[in-house]
Amino acid sequence: ERCVERVGEGRSGLARLGEGGVCEETGERLGRLGLGEQGRKRLAGAIIEACDATFKNFVKAQRKLKYSKALEQLERSRGNNTKQNDYYGREQIVHYRNFLFGMKEKPTYVLDAANLAYYGQNSVAGRFSIPQVAYVKAVLEARGERVLVVLPAKYASKSFLVHRRTLPDGAEEGAGGLDKVDGLEGKGEDRDNLVDEEGRRVIKKSGFTEKGWSSFRQKLTEDERRWIKECKENQTLYIVPHLLLDDYFWLLPSALDPEVKLLSNDLLRDHKGFADVLGDVDFHRWVTSQFVGFGGLGIDKDVGEAVIASALGEGGPGEIEGVTLNFYEPDEISRAPQRGESGVWHCPVVGEGDEWVYYDPRENKL
Repeated sequence: ERCVERVGEGRSGLARLGEGGVCEETGERLGRLGLGEQGRKRLAGAIIEACDATFKNFVKAQRKLKYSKALEQLERSRGNNTKQNDYYGREQIVHYRNFLFGMKEKPTYVLDAANLAYYGQNSVAGRFSIPQVAYVKAVLEARGERVLVVLPAKYASKSFLVHRRTLPDGAEEGAGGLDKVDGLEGKGEDRDNLVDEEGRRVIKKSGFTEKGWSSFRQKLTEDERRWIKECKENQTLYIVPHLLLDDYFWLLPSALDPEVKLLSNDLLRDHKGFADVLGDVDFHRWVTSQFVGFGGLGIDKDVGEAVIASALGEGGPGEIEGVTLNFYEPDEISRAPQRGESGVWHCPVVGEGDEWVYYDPRENKL
């Protein structure tokens, strides 16, 4: 009441929300608070600038090396124009923005494919699971959502390196599906000559073996390559060009359309700069209104082959034994102070209850 007295006369009290988020006392409808138009413009600009700066910093670091395969490939494909190549990051994300503007059917969900594909795969038999991405896409489409998958170019290649766990915590070499190659003993290079349960030799990489990690070259199956090709052709998959960070590409649609939801468990630890651009309030509104988490995935290789075959067919996603896919969607009502069109304020009461404090300045009594 002291706060109300400082604002002026009016009516205040405690209330609960009824069906559809309508306050039982004031009749005001509360909703989900997201970014406003100006906030989205600032965010879109910040994402494009970050993509540009990240690529320029990468190129700068590569030029200090005696030899850079990445730069060689870039110059081979675009010509040896240093100044022009420096703007490759900006050029590509602007091209992507234009692709989004030009889509016939705007996506309602954008999938962070790398985050989805690695979920639940941190094990001896782990891999980059295209089937997991295909399954989630199929589930959402069965719900009537329009899905866009954002996939780094590396994982659209016929084969690529994948890092995965090879030894369970506390285990010694030779456990957890790994064995020493016959005839190799001792230290140094010999310690890295291991093979996994499928006979693939662990590629030597400093530090990986000692910490229980290894690298192997994964090859996409024919069906996985076909799925990627078909999704790309029907504009439900976008491949992020080599040398560019895919985060900027799956984040950008949310800045262009407030109705888009981003499916990812990424906590944005590497992108706190966006909070500086938006401010804490708008950053919180962005994250709590447009990000969707997930859980319950973990599709192994054998089941994955059937999942991809199903995704390429006419049927729906179906059920997978041992997989209970969960989506953690934003609350329909943002638990934050809200001012309605009529000027009535509602503030959530701190705690686990569903009570709200309201202040209606239209009435001249407390």
